[in-house]
Amino acid sequence: MHAHRASHCKENTQVRLERFLEHLRRFPRHPFAFLWRSRTLSGIIARREVLGFRLKRDVPLMEKLRRGILNSQFPRGSWKSSVGWTAHQLSCLWHLDAPRDHPQVEKAVAFIEAHQTSDGNFYERLTIPGTYPGIDGGEFVTGPFSWGFTAYVLEGLWWWHPDAPSTRRAIQWLVDRYQAEGICCLPCAIYALSFLAKLESLRSEVICHEIIMWLSEQQRDDGTWHSDISATFIVLHGLGSTSSPDAHAQVKRAIPLLAALQYEDGGWGRMGRAEKSLTVARALERHFLVEEFLTYLRLHPEAGRPVHLIRQLHTGLDRFAPTV
Repeated sequence: MHAHRASHCKENTQVRLERFLEHLRRFPRHPFAFLWRSRTLSGIIARREVLGFRLKRDVPLMEKLRRGILNSQFPRGSWKSSVGWTAHQLSCLWHLDAPRDHPQVEKAVAFIEAHQTSDGNFYERLTIPGTYPGIDGGEFVTGPFSWGFTAYVLEGLWWWHPDAPSTRRAIQWLVDRYQAEGICCLPCAIYALSFLAKLESLRSEVICHEIIMWLSEQQRDDGTWHSDISATFIVLHGLGSTSSPDAHAQVKRAIPLLAALQYEDGGWGRMGRAEKSLTVARALERHFLVEEFLTYLRLHPEAGRPVHLIRQLHTGLDRFAPTV
C-alpha cells in the first residue's frame, strides 16, 4: 500500500512538472522562468520550496554551496565575526538542507546566543560594520541594537531553534519593542513582518496586520511603495510571507508595475537578479496571482518599460549577490 502511494505521488509530481515546463515554454516571461534556470540559492529555493520540485540536478549545486559556506566559517563559529552575517549564513544552510545537528551549525547558534542581552534582543559589537546581505540582493544597513536587527537575526536562528529559550526571549522583545515604539523604518518593518508571519500567535498576527496596513498607506497609484522604486522588491518579500487579503490586494495592485519592470528573460533587477526575481515570483505564487500576471502580459504586449523608474534602481548596493 505504501509503495503504491509513493508511486502515485511520484507520478503526480511528474505530471505536474511536465505541465509546468510546458507553461514555461508557452510563456517566456513566466515569473519563474529566470529562476528555473538560475544556479543560485534563490533559484534552488524557487524550485524546491516555492514550486515543490526537488530536482536531482540541484543536489550537486546544493552540496557545493553548502560546502563553500561551511568552509568560510571562523573557528569560533561565526562568519566575519558578525552576528548578522552568521544569522544570514544559518538561514542559507537551512535552505541547503544542512543537518540540524551539524557541529558547525551548533557553534554558529552558540555564537549568536552569546550576543543576546538580558532584555532579549540580539546585538552586534560596535567594531563590526552593520551591513548585511539583504533579501533583495542588496544590503541591509541597520544599527547594532535596532528592532530590525533582532528580526533579521531571528530569521536565521528560528529555523534551527524555534522553541529555544533564547528564541522565545527575542520574540518577546520584538513584540514589546513594537508595542512601545511602533514602526521605525521600512527595512525593519519588512524583516519583522517576514519573521512574525511564521508564528502562530495573536500578538504576532496583530503586528503583521498593522505593518501590512502601514505598507498599504505607503503604496502609490503606480504600484510603488515608499516613493522609491528600489523598495519594490523588499516590500514584496514581506507581502509574500503572509496570506493576508490586504497583502494580496497590494501585490495585485503592483502587477502592471512588475510587468513593466520585468526583463525579457523573465527576471527582475539590474543586479542581484535572482534574489529580486524570487521576491516577485514568491509573492505572486503566495497570493495565487501568477495567472493574473500572465494574463496582464497577454493583454498588454505593447506596454513600455518605465525607463525613468528603471534608472532609479540601485546597483551600487548589490555587491553581495550573484548576477546569474
